[in-house]
Amino acid sequence: MIQASFELLEFRLILRVALLLLVAGCSSAQVQKQPEFRQSETQETVQSGPRTEASYPAWFWNTPILEDSLFAVGLSETFARTETSEQHAIANGVESLAKALSVRIKGEYGMLSRRGRPILSGSDMQEEVPSTIHAFVEKHHQVVAKYASPMHTFVLLRLGEKGTAISVSSTASNALPEEPSWMTSLPREPGYIHASGQSNPYYRETESWCAAEENARTSLALTLESKVRGLTKKYREDAGPTLDSTIITVSTDVQLNRAQVVARWKHPEYHTCHVLVRMPFSANTEAITNLVKSILTEESQQEPTQKSQEEIIQETFHQLDRVNNTEEQGDVMP
Repeated sequence: MIQASFELLEFRLILRVALLLLVAGCSSAQVQKQPEFRQSETQETVQSGPRTEASYPAWFWNTPILEDSLFAVGLSETFARTETSEQHAIANGVESLAKALSVRIKGEYGMLSRRGRPILSGSDMQEEVPSTIHAFVEKHHQVVAKYASPMHTFVLLRLGEKGTAISVSSTASNALPEEPSWMTSLPREPGYIHASGQSNPYYRETESWCAAEENARTSLALTLESKVRGLTKKYREDAGPTLDSTIITVSTDVQLNRAQVVARWKHPEYHTCHVLVRMPFSANTEAITNLVKSILTEESQQEPTQKSQEEIIQETFHQLDRVNNTEEQGDVMP
């Protein structure tokens, strides 16, 4: 009887230790799954005091669009000193404005392409801005509007000291806008191509918006290459049918010019940040031409083309504009 009681006690102790180890293991696994928040490079003290609900100026959600100008929004956390907040916001805006003027997207990516529209599944992409472009924007930008809240500081920048007069209001609201139509269907506009990008919430919201902008530009580069590649296949003999969905891993090297962020949206429940970019074909003639030549050179060893290189280039520009104006968004060929 005593032996049985001892064995029962020993069994309970072993069971308790096993449960403790299991809980510790689960806790460790949960800690490892926590997202790694980006750390701010600044050591300045963030504005102290009670936090209120975030508020945003209207031009943050919808950036002004003028054909002869480029705009960009710079943002920063609000620090104890107003000057520090504005300096960080302007620096962020200059970086965004430089990338809007000209940025090179290159690297490798794994892509799920559905009906010609790329969907990122994993990438190792990099953005490069020539030092001359950054210096030019640094020298020739102007601050059009400012807005500061206890949480964030915003500035609206415009490239160039002079230009068409615009009127913007720095009044703001903490009410998030309703989901825009471009979240489900990208705009179709003659002479332009659009793309969107999103980011999951980081610890600092400013980092989320920067990541969403970068993802939007990457998506724009992939969309442009996907469309051009699909159009050039039209002129190849026996190109064969295009699969509805394909998975590929390729490298890309595309120059984007005048790709401006024109709209933003934040999901009220999941707090994901979404960005819409818009780019004219006219400012990317050389980039698109080089892309077509690169694709034709890459595939010339496999099958001959039905038309000359110059004919294909001209027809590609015509088709890009027509496709973007009349087709269902996401299709490459009619």
